Amino acid sequence: MMAQQLDTELNELKVLEKIDPNKKIEIVGFGAVVFSQDQNYFVAISSGKIEIGSQLFYAISAKVPIYQALQGKNEVKAVNSGKEYPDIRYVLALLGY
Repeated sequence: MMAQQLDTELNELKVLEKIDPNKKIEIVGFGAVVFSQDQNYFVAISSGKIEIGSQLFYAISAKVPIYQALQGKNEVKAVNSGKEYPDIRYVLALLGY
């Protein structure tokens, strides 16, 4: 059980290490930080809420429905499961802004 959990954590770390903090990101994709009217996202691995100062982000992976709706876009109104998602305000590279 612990070995499996460690393996999962190590795999997630490998994913995070693939993020290039110097790469300019203008569309929603891997490594992007997305600011919207209601929620902010960090696209990499699904790890829940991240609080930085007074800002709250949701770390999401490419497998979640909101990512599927936003992928490749820089301004969008997406509809998923009957819920309308707000317009994206900013798409920034992690540490690249």
